This record gives sequence, structure tokens and C-alpha cells, in this order.
Amino acid sequence: MQSSFIPKTPISTDRGVHTASTVNLFFLISILVLIVSLAIGGFLFFYNTNQQKQIDSLVASLISSGKKDFSDTDVRAWTDLDKRTKAASEVLQHHYAVSSVFRLLQELTVKNVRFTRFAFDLKDDVADKKSIVLSLSGEGRSYNAVSYQSDILKASESLRDSLFADIRLDEKGSILFSVQVSVDPDLTSYKKLFTAQ
Repeated sequence: MQSSFIPKTPISTDRGVHTASTVNLFFLISILVLIVSLAIGGFLFFYNTNQQKQIDSLVASLISSGKKDFSDTDVRAWTDLDKRTKAASEVLQHHYAVSSVFRLLQELTVKNVRFTRFAFDLKDDVADKKSIVLSLSGEGRSYNAVSYQSDILKASESLRDSLFADIRLDEKGSILFSVQVSVDPDLTSYKKLFTAQ
């Protein structure tokens, strides 16, 4: 019996690895994503071009109608109205409502204290605002009343930096004092008071 190294049956070529089908699936998904992206990009390009054409035509029609309808007299009148409106706005911005300060003092003055002198001065504040600084003189029936008045003014959110000074006893037994306090600019803003009403 002779032995041979040549096989009698054909060798199988099936190795069990199928890479072609998975590559084809990823390839198809990427092609699909590319097609959808190109379609959306094309749609947005044409939509943007169409919108720009509509805007240009509207601007052109406004310019042509503006040349027909508006005379130089109208333009001058509107320019003057704009200047007056800006001037009124500037006046309103820098107008102070001192009446709100009187209302606040009425609410904050305690029972046994009265103010005998009232003066105010405008001072430059931060952010190009003017603040009102009040200079008040008053009298109280006792030191406790004046001390309580000081606590009330310091606790107010609309007043800042209250400083009591020149506390003395007069011949009638009343306690005389002077106080200087800064008022919050928002309290005296006429614009805010006007828009709140």
C-alpha cells in the first residue's frame, strides 16, 4: 500500500467569517446620511436665497414709496418731533420727585419726634446718577425717642448713611438734634414714579 500526501477530498473554502455584509451595512448607512445632509443643505440654501430676495424686494418697495410719499417738510417736522421727544425724555430722566421723600419721612417719623428744618442737596452718585442728601433738624421728647428715630432711619431701605449729630438739650427739656441722610436715587426718580402710576 502506497501512502500519498495528496488529499482525496476537496478542501473547503468556507472559513466562517463574513465581513463583507457588515461593511455593506455601514456603507449604506453612511450613504443615506450623506444624501439626507445634502438634501437638507440644499433646501436651506434655496430657502435662504428666497427669503433674501423677498427682503430685498420689500426694502426696494419701501424706498420707492418713501420717495413718493414723504416731502422734505414732513421729514423736517418728524426730525423736530424726534428732537423734542428726546429733550422731554432727558428732562424726565433728570427730574426728581421730592414728594416721595416727604411721604417716606411721614411714614418713618416716630411719635415723640418732629422735624423742624428740611433741606436737600443734589450730589453726584455712582453710575452718573444724582442722589439727594437730606439735612434735617428736629427735636424729640426724650433721648430714647431720638435713639429710636435713629434706628428707624438706619433700617430704611430707601435711606443710606444716616448720621445724627449736634444732640443737645434745650431750655424746655426737649432733645435737639440734626441728621444728614442720603436718599436712594430710585426713590426720587420721577420717571419711575410716573410709570408706576
